Amino acid sequence: MAHDARTRDAALALLLLLAGCGDGADTDPQATSTSSPPPASAALQSVVYQTFAANGDSDLHAVAEDGSGGAALASTELREHFRGISSDGWVIYDRRVSDVAAHLVSVHITGGEARVLDESASGKLFRGFTPDDRVVYQKATATGTAIHSIGPDGASPAVLVDEPYVSADFVAATASDRVLYQTCERSRDPEAPPQCVSAGLYSVAADGSDRRLLVAGTPRVALVTDQERVIYEADAGGHLDLYATASVGGAPVTLAGSPDDEADPRLLPDGRILYARRVAGQWDVYIVNGDGSGSRALLADPEDEFVTGIMPSGRILYVRGPGGGRNLYAIDPDGTNVAVLGDSTDDESLRRVTAEGRVVYSARRATGGFAQDDLYSVSPDGSDLRVLADSQEFEWFEDVAPDGRVVYMSCAAAPGGPCEDPGAQSDLYSVRQDGAGTTGLATTGDFETYRGVTANNRVVYQRLAGGQHDLRSTRTDGAEPRALAESPVDERYQGLH
Repeated sequence: MAHDARTRDAALALLLLLAGCGDGADTDPQATSTSSPPPASAALQSVVYQTFAANGDSDLHAVAEDGSGGAALASTELREHFRGISSDGWVIYDRRVSDVAAHLVSVHITGGEARVLDESASGKLFRGFTPDDRVVYQKATATGTAIHSIGPDGASPAVLVDEPYVSADFVAATASDRVLYQTCERSRDPEAPPQCVSAGLYSVAADGSDRRLLVAGTPRVALVTDQERVIYEADAGGHLDLYATASVGGAPVTLAGSPDDEADPRLLPDGRILYARRVAGQWDVYIVNGDGSGSRALLADPEDEFVTGIMPSGRILYVRGPGGGRNLYAIDPDGTNVAVLGDSTDDESLRRVTAEGRVVYSARRATGGFAQDDLYSVSPDGSDLRVLADSQEFEWFEDVAPDGRVVYMSCAAAPGGPCEDPGAQSDLYSVRQDGAGTTGLATTGDFETYRGVTANNRVVYQRLAGGQHDLRSTRTDGAEPRALAESPVDERYQGLH
């Protein structure tokens, strides 16, 4: 099944990283996050970025969002690669000490104080943070993969799991700082092909204590609720069913156990769960109580339907139709108040539910061999539709700033390729949610790409000119443009703090 293929692919990629076959640093430089910015603050935020020299050297730096106070965080003769930023300001990075070995290191953004978290020769892979900012990483062993945690300042190291012939893969950290992980116990027969002879989903406290088996096998964790419920998909003899269990273990609850595939659970504010069910090849939307009772079809139109978002009020946003021509709708959990949010001949996709309660979506159509996206906003009852961006170019949603302005990219495709082609031209704009006041943020004719928006309504972006990336920022109204980094080497944005 596709689920098993995803698991195998992820496991293979992890083993390659831990074996030294890749350093994990070559992430897509044009990848864009559409996560919401942090809460508004009067304090300037720091922009963390990485430099790449022609000789292969890479260093880490930080600068304030207005271009002031630049400082080197990690600048040695070795290669340093960014991995993450904790909520209390520690930057985690790899320091490559040989072709196959790297140390795991941290440095504080404000003080510049560096700590070596793990200098062993074993391959290491940073996986994330617990809610209390402990660093979780995986580490190659002689016969498998272990999971460790440590404070970002190097305090209180802990081994979460380290067993012979067991490969452990981090899954998630819960609100109470428990770590979920998947295990695969490998065959010890040297003549047998590589395979898991047993597997399970476990949880453990972030200090390595209180290990619990949640479920045997290889379930896919779909979501973890704030109430510490783990909702997961599992193979049930050729099809997927949905289950829930507590993060400390206990008897699983069957949420959906029909002979059909059930997947993609979504949590409603009242604790009920939406999920997709494929009946006779068609995807419908069902709703079930948190204890597994009361399952019923919510959306069972003759066309495919998929949930794309849930509003704080519980109102459900979904798309209906065939791939390439889906329309956007809204419905209440009781099945009433259906509203058409977008009913064009284009393919519509939800982009954001704003703090002001409006729905921002894109509509894509093919024109002259290229895709063209336009942007709209609408009230969740289907009224007050506004055009945000509708030109002959490709307009791509990037984010909503704290002041409510929608930031988007406008791209004129290259003659021989799409917007990702270096020969294309990409500019940045912002617009109010009512479609008024469109403002150019970066419109030089170079290739400019969005990277983040600060709590102070400053947009951080990269500019590609003459084959080199530089970092800049400007306010969402286009005022106060600033150069953040313009050295002779490539500068690539990594994160905000």
